[in-house]
Amino acid sequence: MIDLHPVGHLAVKEKFFSQTSLSKTTWVVSDLKSKLELQTRALKQNPFLENDSVLRARELWRKLFLRQAPEYQILSSDLAHVLLGHWLHSLKLEWVRSSDSQSTLLVYLDQLLPLLVHESGEELLVDWLNDHPQSQIRWRSWYELAKRAWQYLNEMKMIPESMLAAALSATDVESAQWSKDFVFDLGSEISPLEVDLIRRLSEKHHITVLKPETPWTSQFVTSHACYERFK
Repeated sequence: MIDLHPVGHLAVKEKFFSQTSLSKTTWVVSDLKSKLELQTRALKQNPFLENDSVLRARELWRKLFLRQAPEYQILSSDLAHVLLGHWLHSLKLEWVRSSDSQSTLLVYLDQLLPLLVHESGEELLVDWLNDHPQSQIRWRSWYELAKRAWQYLNEMKMIPESMLAAALSATDVESAQWSKDFVFDLGSEISPLEVDLIRRLSEKHHITVLKPETPWTSQFVTSHACYERFK
């Protein structure tokens, strides 16, 4: 179940937070600054704050993913960069020999991962490439390389931290064990992939999504469209 809760002013969110029992709820935010501010406010009311009371989204995705796939190791961006650099070098491909090839690969992998983990991802990409023939050469080559990289990472049981949401989407996240309800307070940082994860989690958890409503909200086109999908 999902409740969409409009938030037009900071005072509205602060009041909602003060009325939320963190012993029964995990409040999920997008960044460390927001997390620390809410933890400080909560500790003034209760010095015994549980670790899962306020989490960044990436921390929640990490916890849920490792419960589904505990055999995996989560990689920092630096370690992922080094690992994929060695892997690329071992392939001996002429067109990826530049010093920034692994950085480019990580960018494409981040962008293409929702397709790589989707059961119809390749079909969707082919349809898109047919509609955009001018992108055929560049995107097709990087898609094939990203697919190989993703297979390699899975064989090694390693996932870059930035890709946790996409990796989690390929698991049975609906069955994830979590003893609390959720409040998602992601503001304009919410992504379409996170919308899907939240909707799937709502099959067995009560979820409140805080929807920003300010005069400039509609200017954030992607996030505005994301919140519309909760209706």
